[in-house]
Amino acid sequence: MFHTKRKRAHFSAKVSNCQTYIEADQEKRLKLAQEKEAQRRLEQAQQKEARQREILWQQREARFQAFKSECLEKIRTLEEKELAQFGPPPKLDSSQGWIWGIGTWFLSIGAWHAAIGVIGSENGGGIFGFLLFFGVIAASFALWGKYKTRLEKQLQREWEPRMPLRREMASLRRKVQDEVEHLRRIGHYKPRPPIFFFPDGKKIRGNPH
Repeated sequence: MFHTKRKRAHFSAKVSNCQTYIEADQEKRLKLAQEKEAQRRLEQAQQKEARQREILWQQREARFQAFKSECLEKIRTLEEKELAQFGPPPKLDSSQGWIWGIGTWFLSIGAWHAAIGVIGSENGGGIFGFLLFFGVIAASFALWGKYKTRLEKQLQREWEPRMPLRREMASLRRKVQDEVEHLRRIGHYKPRPPIFFFPDGKKIRGNPH
């Protein structure tokens, strides 16, 4: 009888140990399943957030591209209007300066040699010719300065009728630039956006597409 009790006690202990092992294993499996589920939900949340960010980026980019295209089209229209009304943009002719300078040089050399020929080198013609040489150059530069000032004033008068259109084009460029800077501040462009060009040659940073 005593032996039977010992067997029962031993069996009960085994059953208890087995039950404890089963419960621990079940708890471990449950914990692992919970961790996997939590990881799955985290990945789903991250994917959803990434999709939302991508959608938001595409929406912002689409709005910017539409805005940029509208501004570029307005600039093209204004350029065509300016060209039709006033013709090509006026500018100073740089060749006039070269012609003036070359003419001054030859005139100065001629005056120097003329002074030497008329007065004679033994009578101080060389010194007088030297002074005359620099005098002609100084007078020529003074006259060129006055002539260039007159040309610049004339150029300014020719530009004045164009300025309202030019200011409007500059305002449109500033709007595009401001939008690019705003997108850059909020991290829309990473890294720094490339450069695209306006029709008139002005360049600005932004998405080229």
